Amino acid sequence: MNKTKAMAWFIVLLMVFSVLGIVGSSFFSDDDEGRSEYNGFSFVRAGNQWLLRSAGGEYYFQYLPQELENITSPGEITLDTPKIYMGFQPKDEINADKAINSIGYVLYNNYKIVPQKACIIERDCPDIPLINCREKPGIIVISGEKNGYTPDEKCLIMTATDNEELNKLTERLMYNLVGVMD
Repeated sequence: MNKTKAMAWFIVLLMVFSVLGIVGSSFFSDDDEGRSEYNGFSFVRAGNQWLLRSAGGEYYFQYLPQELENITSPGEITLDTPKIYMGFQPKDEINADKAINSIGYVLYNNYKIVPQKACIIERDCPDIPLINCREKPGIIVISGEKNGYTPDEKCLIMTATDNEELNKLTERLMYNLVGVMD
């Protein structure tokens, strides 16, 4: 047999075994890598995020609920209101916009509560209201030295050391609002 025929047979066999390997691996692989269950809710991998479809809509998460179980529950939030103020501190070290938008999306889709962006201080605040936790319900996002939730009159304060921790707190609160976690 000459070299050309031997090389051709080698390439044909290599291609056949490659196809068989791909087909065979789909029969024997664990398909759970792209799916997860938690508390009766199903999550499906969508790119680099997890998709949850619920009665309120579709929600994308970076973390699965089991990855956030170590974060203490945010507690009670006022949900019997037509509007909730989403407070932040202008020029803060963390970027509150993503958290405010994500939580606001859940509040509107699940409870028909209109989120109203607000400042917690007047200095450097754009033309939006100031939040007053004694009078109006709200969720406040600020940077701090510890991560967690603190109730303050009619508000819930989310304090995060950095943007990654803020994302975890945001998703933990979203899971609470959607009913995935208590």
